[in-house]
Amino acid sequence: MRRLGILILVVKYMVIVTVLVFMFSVSSGFKEFLFWSFFLLFSNLLFNVAYKLNAWIYTKKLVARLCKISGYKGKIKVKILSLPFANAFACSKIPGVSIPFLKGADACIILTTGIVRKCNLDELNFVIAHEFSHIYRNHSRSTFCWNKFMGFSFTFFLYLFGIFGLIPITAVLGIERSRMRKYEIEADSLACEFLTKLGYSCKGGETLFKKLSKDEEEGGILAKVLSFFSTHPSFKKRIENLRKRVKR
Repeated sequence: MRRLGILILVVKYMVIVTVLVFMFSVSSGFKEFLFWSFFLLFSNLLFNVAYKLNAWIYTKKLVARLCKISGYKGKIKVKILSLPFANAFACSKIPGVSIPFLKGADACIILTTGIVRKCNLDELNFVIAHEFSHIYRNHSRSTFCWNKFMGFSFTFFLYLFGIFGLIPITAVLGIERSRMRKYEIEADSLACEFLTKLGYSCKGGETLFKKLSKDEEEGGILAKVLSFFSTHPSFKKRIENLRKRVKR
């Protein structure tokens, strides 16, 4: 994903350069071309930096408030990645595992510029609170332990039963994915609880899921079959869960 994001940025700058070359072809001189080239490129770079900085500051402040309201004592880093995809994730420190971007911190919340641009303020609050909830419940550590078990079970069943080992492997994978979907529902519920305590609306989760559900609906039957192996519940189930939380 990161490589594709970089490729998109390269294409973006190539378009700008193409426009500048066209401008040069109709302009009166090379100095004017250089001036507008640097002006457009620098303006675009400055805008991107300011946008990311603003998102970083806002996220950092909300995370600090979430830590205070929940009693979480660890240090949480915040990173904003320049990627067009709408995505967000969190990870926590795992004993014996080296995670480069966690140096000096106990956990990290990562947002892409794609998700920041897609969300209104209520939706962004929900995304941040959701990822914080994963950290609060230490889902990363339990997921890591499960992944180690999955690796062992895959090897064991294939060695013991050969190609027929894929049957129990599929069953174990389904159980593991079901557990991860429960984590997502739990994080949604906790996010709603934390935001309510802070005086924010948690309806942002529902409106965001409605936006994202359009892509899910277009998947048809194949999407429903693959949902058995999905790490996330359907947006419909997540919306239903949030509505129950709001009614309480």
